[in-house]
Amino acid sequence: MKREDFIFSIGYAGTTLVVDSKSQKKWTSLSCKKLLEKGLYLAAIRAAVYENDQEMLEYIRSQYAERAHVPVKTIDALLRIFGVEFPSEEIQKVLKV
Repeated sequence: MKREDFIFSIGYAGTTLVVDSKSQKKWTSLSCKKLLEKGLYLAAIRAAVYENDQEMLEYIRSQYAERAHVPVKTIDALLRIFGVEFPSEEIQKVLKV
């Protein structure tokens, strides 16, 4: 699975990853930090997860907790809030909508 597909995925249909192609085209070149600056928390979190960047995930967690005034104490809690899981190896194709 490509980075840009995972970052802008909106769901699954069995073994197919469903991707928001409009957002992907507009924002795909941005780094985790730039995505966060644009307020694209979900995309930023997914980018950091895909890159396995724990420091960035911690930074996103602290920024989200501060801005949302929500006590998010761990990265796991942040991932649960946004419903992010690590990329599945079961994905066989990508559908861009």
